[in-house]
Amino acid sequence: MKKVILKLLLIIYILFIVLTTFLLLKQNEFKVSVINNKSVFVLNNDLYITKNKSKYEVNDKIYYSNKSGKIYSAKINAIKNNNYILDNNKSITKNNIVGTNDYFKIPLIGLLYKDSYLASKKFYFESDKLTSNHREYVINNWSGVDTYQFLIGLNSSKNNYEHANSDIEYKITYTCSNNANCSISKNEGIIYESSLSDSFIATISPSVALKNKDEIWIDIEAQSTYPYKKSLGAKFILKVGIPGISYEINDEKNRPYFNLSV
Repeated sequence: MKKVILKLLLIIYILFIVLTTFLLLKQNEFKVSVINNKSVFVLNNDLYITKNKSKYEVNDKIYYSNKSGKIYSAKINAIKNNNYILDNNKSITKNNIVGTNDYFKIPLIGLLYKDSYLASKKFYFESDKLTSNHREYVINNWSGVDTYQFLIGLNSSKNNYEHANSDIEYKITYTCSNNANCSISKNEGIIYESSLSDSFIATISPSVALKNKDEIWIDIEAQSTYPYKKSLGAKFILKVGIPGISYEINDEKNRPYFNLSV
């Protein structure tokens, strides 16, 4: 039974690779795969398959894109001189329209498809703590008074043998709970092809007096801006346990979790 399941999973994986390769070959300048009257694209980590129309009309609800590959949804308010005026006041041409909002969606498969596309371009943007699905870390029994610093690593490697073939530029943003003070050591950086890695430090401390079971958090996102876009993120939550006891985070390279020592 175990062998049958493994063979089935292998067949599914091979079919996915074949399908992904086919879709990548069909991509247009807007990074959308077009097959007959259907468009395939990734939006919010989901894979969408939409219908195309030979002629779009006022009040049609559509998806459209630009050359950066980002997909937007809108409604056509007017058509003037072959330009489509949208309900968000944008003006686009038919070439920008991906398809109608008559779609079929496959949840989360977009993550695999997107990663396959980036891998085909020898592009890798990874982290020891930040993830594509925005991982959440919870640190319990925090003292409620200590300042925490997280060393967050970024890299441009798939493994020890496969690496990105260019420098990768990125930017970092964060949000912070209203009962904490947060900061990051830099807002942008470059992972050089020669070094394959970079890092930054995130700091969080309480801004008010906390009691048992209170929590503070910092939510961090790193987004590559060149040569391709990919977002990684994570939320770090510190929960007060017994006030007055300090804890230390011992971070080891390539481990996506923390060891807490009292």
